[in-house]
Amino acid sequence: MLFPSKVYRFCIFPYYELNYVKWCEEKYSADNKKQINCQNTFCAVCCDNLQIMYRNQADNNVLGELLKLSKSSGYAKIQTAATKDEIKECRNECQKFYPVQFPKPNLPVPRDPLLGKFSNTPATSCSDIKRWGPLNADSASYWIKLSTKGVAQVYCDMYSMQGGWTLFFNYMKFPNKKVELKKGKMPGNLKSNSHIDLKDGGFNEEQVKELRFFCTEKSDKKYFWHFRTDSPTTLSTAFSGDQSKMNMKEFKDEYSDMIFPGRVLLWTRTMGQQQMEEDLDYIGTNKTGGFWDTPFASRSTNKFWTVRGAKKDPVFECGTFHKSPVENNSAYTHHTVWFRGDAPSEDFARARYYNKEIMKLRKQKIEAIEKGKK
Repeated sequence: MLFPSKVYRFCIFPYYELNYVKWCEEKYSADNKKQINCQNTFCAVCCDNLQIMYRNQADNNVLGELLKLSKSSGYAKIQTAATKDEIKECRNECQKFYPVQFPKPNLPVPRDPLLGKFSNTPATSCSDIKRWGPLNADSASYWIKLSTKGVAQVYCDMYSMQGGWTLFFNYMKFPNKKVELKKGKMPGNLKSNSHIDLKDGGFNEEQVKELRFFCTEKSDKKYFWHFRTDSPTTLSTAFSGDQSKMNMKEFKDEYSDMIFPGRVLLWTRTMGQQQMEEDLDYIGTNKTGGFWDTPFASRSTNKFWTVRGAKKDPVFECGTFHKSPVENNSAYTHHTVWFRGDAPSEDFARARYYNKEIMKLRKQKIEAIEKGKK
């Protein structure tokens, strides 16, 4: 079948009874862009069904009568002529005569195995690494880019309640050992005693949506206290360190128990959610006390969260009350406070992953890592 040389030409310039070019012009007479979109769509449908469309026109076409296209032998010629290449060329011609700006399909967002691993491949947060970084990322120290203070190393918990938690308060006190509070330093791991107010750490409020409090105490018994909250006034205290901003009712309402991350049978929860709602009767008022100078407690049941270093009345309590320094000094305690925010959007992650400079750097680092393994 050599004539016509392009069997799809009637899709581009229809001459049969239902002329979609004219129909689109009449339907969208006031909007040229919609006319073109309409014409392109009809043209593409015609191309995709080229064999059927051509055969349907055979009886009304002089060429179709001459070539007997409506007969089985003629239809075999149509099938031979209307190949995949012909259909593809037909669609290209549709786009040429009725140009439409189709949106480009979004590239996938692969997980970046180096995100947060190096100072020049920083993430925006621990949540960012959990969502877009290495698959099954471990709890460890990672590099993140702070909103006001550049790149810094932080410790991320990638397991508790879907992970993505950033440590900003950490005090580990061993029996009969002195511990001093170190304000203004981000704890880089679970062994470095220090804490920050988030505003001083270079974080912004968009990065912080909820907090997680976890402490343990071990002497003759083992106690733990583990919960999360998105109480606005408690979040505000995380930024400013001002306890007087905390609200007791709000603290109770937003309090939510979390499980012990280990063999819970060995540990006793000092205060559960129901007890907290009923017995919480103290919120700290120290304008610089943050989460260390007893920010919350139940005095009626002697359940306290307290971290006070060696310089001032050293007291470390995780839900228990110590009547004397001797009792307190004989206990092992560990207090941590974490924050978590939303991971960056897919659009942000996509733009970052396919950034030419980052792709070049990623390639160099991966090659160096592979070379080091040999």
